[in-house]
Amino acid sequence: MQKIITTIILSLGILTGLSAQVSLENGDITIYGGSGGSPYSAFGIGDLLPTGFGLQEAFSGTGIGMANAYFVNNTNPASLTSIERPISMIFDLGLNFGMTQTRAEESAPYQPDGSLTNFNLWFRISRLWSSNLGLQAYSKVGYNIVDERYNPSAGGDYSMVYTGKGGVNRIYWGNAWQITPHLSVGGNLNLLFGTIEDAQTFLSDNSLSGFTIKSENHLLGVGWDAGLQYRIPMGKKNLVLGLIYANPINLSSEKTSQLLAVQDTLEQVSIWDEAFRIPKKLGVGFSFKASERLNLAADYTVQPWSEGRLNEDLSLYNTRAFSVGVEFIPNYDKYYGYYQQTLVRAGFRVQDAYLEVDGRQAKQWQASLGIGLPFNRYRNHLNLTYTYMQRGTSSLLETRHQLGLNISLRDVWFVRTKIR
Repeated sequence: MQKIITTIILSLGILTGLSAQVSLENGDITIYGGSGGSPYSAFGIGDLLPTGFGLQEAFSGTGIGMANAYFVNNTNPASLTSIERPISMIFDLGLNFGMTQTRAEESAPYQPDGSLTNFNLWFRISRLWSSNLGLQAYSKVGYNIVDERYNPSAGGDYSMVYTGKGGVNRIYWGNAWQITPHLSVGGNLNLLFGTIEDAQTFLSDNSLSGFTIKSENHLLGVGWDAGLQYRIPMGKKNLVLGLIYANPINLSSEKTSQLLAVQDTLEQVSIWDEAFRIPKKLGVGFSFKASERLNLAADYTVQPWSEGRLNEDLSLYNTRAFSVGVEFIPNYDKYYGYYQQTLVRAGFRVQDAYLEVDGRQAKQWQASLGIGLPFNRYRNHLNLTYTYMQRGTSSLLETRHQLGLNISLRDVWFVRTKIR
């Protein structure tokens, strides 16, 4: 665990322009995620968040090969053409509420958090062309690390407190076209922006010797991603194959740092540009409609983080992720459509982290369980999802319980009413 904390503290020193030596022989470290965040989010732009919402959230992010007729799938832009007529507009709003525990040698309290995760507006432009506009959280930063020490030459007890908050948001515009009855292609144009705030505070028994270094990092970048889906009808069954690719994204960074003394008005401000690089991403997946009551899906993605850059002295590792999802209609009624049914969903995901923990690449996994409830004469859906997540090892283990809420509102635009 000491090696892990050393890596985190050294990285925090690098990110704020400090050179520091860390000795763990005569100190105690308290480490936890601030505002329900994670100490791992101290690196780069923080924890990267999944793009899927609603249905995909209950599938633990699975969706590359899913072509649902009533729910927007944000995992693969090619799926935007799968919404059935006469639906011409779908609005999605997502929120989540969670409790995160970061545990080192001993137990730690759970930290609560909640946030608005996404807005999304899907609309049909023509019979073969659909579009999508949205805003969602792309990454999240939240940590609080207290490093307590004793040094006689420094006058006794002292501590270093490292905190961080903020993240990156994503505005996207997606379009998809149905090329043939079985083939659809699509893409997103993405604008990434956000602010990450971090601080290092030195506190000692001598109140005159304290100081704080505060930094604000303003990030901006543009990228794109694309996908395709191919549908293979099998009578009453249906198989969909999917593929996605996201190009590397370079984020420009303008960082401002301030040195604040406890008993002094002196401020030292420096501004410089940095660059972060998020590597490309490639994924494949499929979904299989086994019956009117049962849908299955699976995804596999890779991301070569060795080609990325978060800061110069941090080693990054290539990542892989595998996920599966299932949807079941427990009380299927053939006289009602799919969107009028109560839907039960579950998912599982396992993936590598791009960081090293205890000398090996860290792992994380999650399991999800969700339900979709129709309301307002079955035109709309309320999707509830519970997710349990774990990351790290016994030396530094994160556990999270999360409740996701998604409201999906459907409407029909530009349809004339016929009077007989």
